[in-house]
Amino acid sequence: MRENAPREPSEAVRELDRARVRAQARARLFGGSPEPVRIARFELRKRLGSGATGVVYAALDPQLEREVAVKVLAFHVDEELSLLKEARTLARLSHPHVLPVFEAGVHEGLPYLVSELVDGGTLRQWLATPRSDEELLRVLVEIGRGVSAGHARALVHRDLKPENVLIGGDGRARVADFGLAALHSDDRREASNGGGGPLPGTMQYMAPEQLSGERADPLSDQFSYCVVGWEMLTGTPPFQGATSAELLEAIHEQRLLESSTSPLRERALRVLRRGLTAVPTARFPTMDSLLAELGGAPRHAPPPIVWVAGTLAIITLGGAAAWALSPSWRSPAPSQPSSGPPPPAASASITEATDELVRDRELGSQAQRMAQAGRWGECADYLSDKAKSEGMLLMWISCARLAPDVGRLERACDAWSKAKHPGPHPPMIDECAPALLRAKKLASAGDYRACAETLLAAPPTQMAMIQLSECTAKVRDVDLYKRQCHFQYRLNGASPAEHTNCEEMK
Repeated sequence: MRENAPREPSEAVRELDRARVRAQARARLFGGSPEPVRIARFELRKRLGSGATGVVYAALDPQLEREVAVKVLAFHVDEELSLLKEARTLARLSHPHVLPVFEAGVHEGLPYLVSELVDGGTLRQWLATPRSDEELLRVLVEIGRGVSAGHARALVHRDLKPENVLIGGDGRARVADFGLAALHSDDRREASNGGGGPLPGTMQYMAPEQLSGERADPLSDQFSYCVVGWEMLTGTPPFQGATSAELLEAIHEQRLLESSTSPLRERALRVLRRGLTAVPTARFPTMDSLLAELGGAPRHAPPPIVWVAGTLAIITLGGAAAWALSPSWRSPAPSQPSSGPPPPAASASITEATDELVRDRELGSQAQRMAQAGRWGECADYLSDKAKSEGMLLMWISCARLAPDVGRLERACDAWSKAKHPGPHPPMIDECAPALLRAKKLASAGDYRACAETLLAAPPTQMAMIQLSECTAKVRDVDLYKRQCHFQYRLNGASPAEHTNCEEMK
């Protein structure tokens, strides 16, 4: 405890509220404006909410004449420097999906943070109103971008939950309270690791390693993010348990709570399921790789607010680039300058290439609209007799891989194979691996163990890992989980010594 703190922080915070009430009562009795209650120079105007880490007030910064949010932390900070160091790191983190921190300090023993005042509410409040699939997926990706931006600055959130995400009046998501759980846990680390005291963070959203008292890392944040995403898309958290032991058991046995969802949401849940695995190394390597699967990899400009539209757009643009670089686009360079018209063959080649580009743009636009609406089967059927170029064949595979039946994907893969495109194939073509197609058929027939065994015997790929996670989650067999763990290590090129972690799974 800090020697200069005469009272417990929680009591000091309550005294702030009592002082505000007294000031308002005096103003009503004797007239005039209430005398402002201050934290440092900031005049507290209105209490916005409270949580485990402190109380948030709307306040006025008279020096800069702007409204801000002041969070008074209801716990001691062993070293004032630790708070200021965390705040300086946050202040340098300028990202549209992270709540900006302007200032930090300690006032009469009370640590505080000053940040942007968001005109809106928490994610929990935002979800109280029914939202479209597109809105939910947009906000989910924005939250992921905010978490990823923190990780890029070596910041681990440690307490990601709906109450720590703010949605502004502009609809933009902002991740708040980066690193506060770390400051909070300094006082409690000894208790949480052996003294039976409360764990820093919120149990329902904590990764299994956090529930076991281990230090959180970016992979722990990924697990918490997937819990939040699962709750957003289904209305319930993925795991239930009244105690940390019960919750750990549900996580290790992968007893996921699911409800009927739209095809659009189901595709997202498949991605989140991997991030919810009990073994950290079986999750996505980074938040960015998870977002890439969601169709929301970080970019300089915000992506379209649709499911995998970004992926489809990239494929279309990739195809356009291939056409632009292909010999049919260009007439042979003349050996010497010529002012005459191009040879007829070259002119015809350019015309044909231009016509093909226009056709593919029209095809891509129609297919993309179907994909945005989650009509994957319709998208695949639409492209099945029209896709000819590399870009359109890849788009066909993209839609077919999400369609209900595996037959559509087999037809798309067969068309790609017959086209015989030269050069290295893009990662999307891993979907066409014979073992993965067999595994998908077995999974659709409900034979999840055979699905897992088929993939475990095949070379590891990212696409195979996603399907393997789905099948092992249905079987819930410890031996399969261990083998899946080894599969993940092989995929990441880890050394054999690292594989020993897999044998510790229970």
